Amino acid sequence: MTISRLLIVLELLMGAVAIGSGLALLSGATGAAVGHDVAMMRGAFDGFTIPGLAMLVMGVLCGVAAFMTVRRERWSTVASALAGAVLLLWVAVQWMMIGFNSWTQPAFFLVGAAIFALSSAQWRDGAGPHVAGARRPVLGHR
Repeated sequence: MTISRLLIVLELLMGAVAIGSGLALLSGATGAAVGHDVAMMRGAFDGFTIPGLAMLVMGVLCGVAAFMTVRRERWSTVASALAGAVLLLWVAVQWMMIGFNSWTQPAFFLVGAAIFALSSAQWRDGAGPHVAGARRPVLGHR
């Protein structure tokens, strides 16, 4: 599997999980819909609306990065690196605010690190906005 295809898979997976989680958090702003209690946020927020919106934004960013990678857009490596960095930041802030409370936190941190590392490898290998040239779709579409 090429770096681009692996990036696409990871970004689509994280995008779907983040959008689904964001919608779940927004559907029940008290957190009951996802088995959480507002008290776990130690007074940082009164509900899960802001974290839900942040999850939606993160999910959309991952989806856009995957779409850009499929199309080999000039800025796709930057979008992928940004998606990975945002995911890393999300988990780090989550650990600081609520502590370690789920196996998904280290798993998502590793996925974010992988997305960032893979996009960095693409940049190193000559993909990115610093390279002029024609786009070639990753999945064989012309």
